[in-house]
Amino acid sequence: SIVSEMTSAASAENAVSSFNPYVAVKGGYSILTKKDSIKYKNGFNGAVEFGVSYDAWRLGLEVSYRQNKIKHSDNAAIDVANTNKVNALAGMINVYYDYALTEECSLYVGAGLGMAKFNFVAVDSKVETGKCVFAWQVLAGVAYDINENWTVEAGYRLFGTSKVKVSNTAKIKTPLQNSLELGLRYNF
Repeated sequence: SIVSEMTSAASAENAVSSFNPYVAVKGGYSILTKKDSIKYKNGFNGAVEFGVSYDAWRLGLEVSYRQNKIKHSDNAAIDVANTNKVNALAGMINVYYDYALTEECSLYVGAGLGMAKFNFVAVDSKVETGKCVFAWQVLAGVAYDINENWTVEAGYRLFGTSKVKVSNTAKIKTPLQNSLELGLRYNF
């Protein structure tokens, strides 16, 4: 009886200790696809993520920001003379799977769902026209453990949202964002 209590207490302790919290920061170079007759310049993105890992799985809550300038528009709803950039602030829930190649190096794939405030920003007034919309993303990359606490990552992210209403009559198909990223993760 005492042995079984000690065994179950040890099992509970191992189960609790195998959930490892982490915090990560990422930044990257973003390329937006042409959508709804609007061409975009390349821009940047950044993210902070808080999460927990369990064996090969990770679950994270992420806040990210991305910004690109508008290069050219043939869309009547977006006049480049008055609107010169787009940005999006997103809150996402991400799930990852890490596949170990060696003890220090692994590949990861992930997917996320959430909400984003996608904005078209006016040139002079800095007025933002946009709404909160559904957002999704797919992530993949390679991670390298520097030591037991620090991990560096290099990856790819595909980010998209649903259509954004820019006026009472116009909805814009938002562009897909392709980005190459570098990140640093601290594992507690």
